[in-house]
Amino acid sequence: MPLSTESLRTTVFLDGGNVFSTYADHQENFSLNKLRYSTGIEESWRSPIGPIQFSLAAPLNDKSGDELEYFQFLIGATF
Repeated sequence: MPLSTESLRTTVFLDGGNVFSTYADHQENFSLNKLRYSTGIEESWRSPIGPIQFSLAAPLNDKSGDELEYFQFLIGATF
């Protein structure tokens, strides 16, 4: 990405997934139509106090009752 340096990285992402209350519910009711998708941008910075991440995301196919989270901020966690 054009904004990447040794300590700063910008990432554009597309994410998809779902949450099921039980493993049996997953096996019986899994359908690709039930997956939710989002897209966004993330900035990761290896700061002097540790790794810091900022994420902005927007849902692509949210449904009524979904809990939406547009902004995330993490300190000290990477993967």
